[in-house]
Amino acid sequence: MMLQTQKPCDRCSGRGFKLPDEKSIEKSGIVHIPHGIKNGGKITLPGEGHNLPEYQDGDITFTVRVKKHKIFTRTGADLGCKHTLTLRETLCGYNFRLKHVSGKTLIIKSKSEEVVQPGELKVLHDFGLPQKGNHFVHGHLYIIFKVVFPLPASIPSDKMSIVESVLNDVEYPDVVLETKIGQGSRVRIDLAAYAAEKIYGSRKQTIAYGTIAGEMRDNGSWPIEFDPKDEGGETKIVIVPVDWIELVKEDADPSSSFSKKQKIKKKKLKKEDSSSKTTVEDSED
Repeated sequence: MMLQTQKPCDRCSGRGFKLPDEKSIEKSGIVHIPHGIKNGGKITLPGEGHNLPEYQDGDITFTVRVKKHKIFTRTGADLGCKHTLTLRETLCGYNFRLKHVSGKTLIIKSKSEEVVQPGELKVLHDFGLPQKGNHFVHGHLYIIFKVVFPLPASIPSDKMSIVESVLNDVEYPDVVLETKIGQGSRVRIDLAAYAAEKIYGSRKQTIAYGTIAGEMRDNGSWPIEFDPKDEGGETKIVIVPVDWIELVKEDADPSSSFSKKQKIKKKKLKKEDSSSKTTVEDSED
């Protein structure tokens, strides 16, 4: 049994040759890091590398690793951070200081009568990082607000009635319940021309309506029971890609597949009288 090991040559460091009077030198200097450089960016110092006979001087290339900031995150030239507000600040206004990566301190104030929702985004234009290659153009600063509520039993009982009376007199936005799509949901289908021809016999009937007739397939498609083209006609169940369908609200659900949502068609009605023939263009609603 034989074991074989390999290691670089002590004389040539694995290059295969050694030059006479070869030596290594140490050199110090200042490396300029350009504005807006990204993590993994390259900085090249031309002609500062190996100096070998009959060869052009080599270059030195640095790979930049950008240290993560404890407050800000970065996406391109845009900056993002999170800030927590109290319930009082969300309702009555906020005023806080934020130390920017540039070293400046920003004073962030709420607008008059502004009410902050949990997760709301505030954008400060041109307060991001300078763009690489053009440090006069900056990205934006995005602040996501978090809201903390009072601890249980922290509001005295004698003050609770005051809070309740104030909140009873304010206006609230309408709450829109998000309806999830599923079996039994009414949907609008935007058909491809070839599918419209196969289902309805016309490549022009690209907008249809129907009802989801089963569970979603593994490939992201739905079985749809299509409304008949004509009243009393035959219904068809067709597997449809999910990106073809759109949930329809009850008040917007047409009674026919091709009534209200259809593009306006024009037909020519011929009306005859005793003197001449007149062609009239009539629009279907």
